[in-house]
Amino acid sequence: MEETVVMFPAEGIGHIVAMVELAKLIQTHRFSVTVLLTTGFLDHPSIDDYIRRISAVHSSISFLRLPPTTPATTAVSFGDKFFSFIKRNAPHVATTLTQISKTAIVKAFVIDLFCASTMESASSMGIPVYFFFTSGAAILAL
Repeated sequence: MEETVVMFPAEGIGHIVAMVELAKLIQTHRFSVTVLLTTGFLDHPSIDDYIRRISAVHSSISFLRLPPTTPATTAVSFGDKFFSFIKRNAPHVATTLTQISKTAIVKAFVIDLFCASTMESASSMGIPVYFFFTSGAAILAL
């Protein structure tokens, strides 16, 4: 069975690009990489263009779109909507990890710091979970 690393960036092109750059480094160590992408909150055509470009050049990096999900309608702020959206994707993440595990050995689940609510999906399956902070170090000084 092929060994793979599954990655889950937060919504937004900046988070996706940073996670894919890490994926490029990981795949040099003979792992395939699957990047899970959400659908329905901050979708933008530039994300699809970027995915096409990366897929054309890096065949060992694949992208899987999770089923459409909406944020909680009771959420007031952008942050509440964002985190509720990620949390509502946790069941899709669990299902997808289970499916990937049927055909590959999942060596790690790398998640964006903002996707902590999906951590249980992997840890309950015995898959090591790692956080990736996609912002620069200067943001930590705030």
